[in-house]
Amino acid sequence: TLTPRDFLPGYGEVVKYGLLGDADFFAWLETEGPRLAAGDGSARVAAVRRSVEMKAEIVVRDETEQGDRALLNLGHTF
Repeated sequence: TLTPRDFLPGYGEVVKYGLLGDADFFAWLETEGPRLAAGDGSARVAAVRRSVEMKAEIVVRDETEQGDRALLNLGHTF
């Protein structure tokens, strides 16, 4: 169980993956946002699973952080 303060940064990271190129995932997040915020375990597992898959795909494409992998820094660097 996460407090809203702990949940929101993680949710922001999950939304980032939708913004980085998976419109269907982003739409799913919009629809399932209330369930995710309410702590629905199956929705949270699905969101984390897809985010991890997307991150792995990006890292495999750009192991040396010379291109797409820099997108993972969105929100962490200015």
